[in-house]
Amino acid sequence: MPLTVLQTRGIPGGACDRIVAAVEAAGKRTRGRFEAWMTADGRGSVRVVITGPKDFDRHLAFAVDEAEAEITEQVRRAVEE
Repeated sequence: MPLTVLQTRGIPGGACDRIVAAVEAAGKRTRGRFEAWMTADGRGSVRVVITGPKDFDRHLAFAVDEAEAEITEQVRRAVEE
């Protein structure tokens, strides 16, 4: 899979699995290898750092209860920039 979530911190179990799947789904058709790290910020948000080829570095944030489709779309847009 071209986008791999390497680490998660502080995200509740059920939400974590759902968010990881949504983030990885966004990278299915990307070129190059991307990596993501995610952490809950303690205020109901998840912060994501995505790195990749050619010094690619993007930071995203969304609510823990954000819809999977919206998470996937946000990550896809960030990776395609």
